[in-house]
Amino acid sequence: MNYSRPGFIILVLVIFGILLPVLGADTVLTARGKRPIGYHVNQFALAYPWFAAILALVIGAMIAHFFLNIADG
Repeated sequence: MNYSRPGFIILVLVIFGILLPVLGADTVLTARGKRPIGYHVNQFALAYPWFAAILALVIGAMIAHFFLNIADG
């Protein structure tokens, strides 16, 4: 295998450590009648399209690298 078990566990914890707080914040903001985080992300992408595109490319490359290297063995 080309990955370590602790590394995979840390990756899962980091992903859920980011997604769960964002989910909670979105729920609280929506319940209070305020704009959710997705609105602010969308406004950022509209204001800085080149930076958003490069950021999406880098994140996409990291995700592809992760999933393409799991099958090596």
